[in-house]
Amino acid sequence: MSDSAWVLKGVDPETRARAAAEAERLGISLADYVTDQVLRAAIADQIATAPSVDDLTEDVDAIELGVRKRLRTLERHLKNSLEGLGAAHRTLDASFFDVSERVDDLETFAAGTAEALQQGLKDTAEQLVAMQDQSDTAAAARLSENAAAHESLAHSISALGAYTQDVDTIARRADTNVGVLADAHEQLKHAVASDFSEFSDQIALRLNNGLRDVAAAADEAAAQADAAVAHLVVELRGVRESLEQSVAEGVDETRRRVHSAFSDATARMEALSNRVELVERQTASSADQLRARMADMEDAAQIALEDTAESLRQAGAALASDLQRASQDHRAALESVHGDLSAEISELQERHQGALARLKLLDAAVCESAGDVGALREQMLYRVAEAERIAADGTREALSIATEQTEALATRLNRHESDVSEIHFQLRADNERVEASALVALEKLAGDIAAARNEMSSLVQQARAESQAEWTELREQQSG
Repeated sequence: MSDSAWVLKGVDPETRARAAAEAERLGISLADYVTDQVLRAAIADQIATAPSVDDLTEDVDAIELGVRKRLRTLERHLKNSLEGLGAAHRTLDASFFDVSERVDDLETFAAGTAEALQQGLKDTAEQLVAMQDQSDTAAAARLSENAAAHESLAHSISALGAYTQDVDTIARRADTNVGVLADAHEQLKHAVASDFSEFSDQIALRLNNGLRDVAAAADEAAAQADAAVAHLVVELRGVRESLEQSVAEGVDETRRRVHSAFSDATARMEALSNRVELVERQTASSADQLRARMADMEDAAQIALEDTAESLRQAGAALASDLQRASQDHRAALESVHGDLSAEISELQERHQGALARLKLLDAAVCESAGDVGALREQMLYRVAEAERIAADGTREALSIATEQTEALATRLNRHESDVSEIHFQLRADNERVEASALVALEKLAGDIAAARNEMSSLVQQARAESQAEWTELREQQSG
């Protein structure tokens, strides 16, 4: 009841001040104090008038009937308030159960996401192991091919050395044949000289027997000498042609073998280069696929985290709205109960105290429920943060492991490329060294053949000149 309920007009200020001081002393408002004084005065007047017993009984019955009605109304209001409070508690329990189910679904989803991440990491590890096995297999195959190429090159070099030895043997045989021809020419020259001496002796002895026989014998001897020289020249030409043919065949065969060995080595080097390029392309494609898988895994993890955060935000918003709605309902119910109790407080102070106590208990229960809801919300937020942290740690660890394995694979590929380049350079150097050695051997062989040919030509010319000189001297002797 407000202070403006009583308008004290016509009251002196002193009386009004005393009433206000008394109301302030009692801790009530001025209107309540004046109402209390008026009621007391009315009760005193009723007592002074001394009503009859019947009237008093009727008044008591009427008062009891009004009190009973008011009590029933108050009980009905309290019952409705308690039913509303029970409904609010049931709604709050349903909200709690819904939040718990959502939290369980979220934990299940987080577990599924973690399992999917672990499966993705397992698949990535298996792919890396398979890629490593393929790289090791390719490296072993390349090493075997390099060993086979080295072995083939060694066989080619040994065959070329054997053929060079054969050419040297042929050259030595040619030198031996030249020596044999020189000895035969010397023997022929000595034989011709001895024959000429015998003929001159016979001519000197038989000069007196007849010049015609001596001339015929001299012509016959000259014819035999020409035939012998012609036969010698024919034999020398045949030997020269056979030697040139054998040398040419040896050079052609050597060139063919060297060219075939070089072409074979070039083809194998090209095949090895193609295999290396194929392995590089496969490695690049595998690295691209691995990066794509990692990007997909990262996108999936990010999408899962975003979905989880969105669902958590929705759950938090729903929980906040439920809490706000429950608080509003509780506040409305409490305001209704408080209004109903305030209307009956003036007549039932003791019940008013009990109602206040119950209201305090209800406030404590509501505060406790709000505290439980806040604790549950904090626990849910902590679980969500922990799940996000675990997912982020798992994703970061997976990315670090995948990055380390990719870097190790790239390091192995770089080392393998450097080994292949070194082997390629070594094979090229070996081929160049073999080509240089073969060219030097061929040039030396050509020089030896040219020197032998020149020496043979000089010997033939010298023998021809000596034969011609001896023949001229013999004719001069015969003519003289």
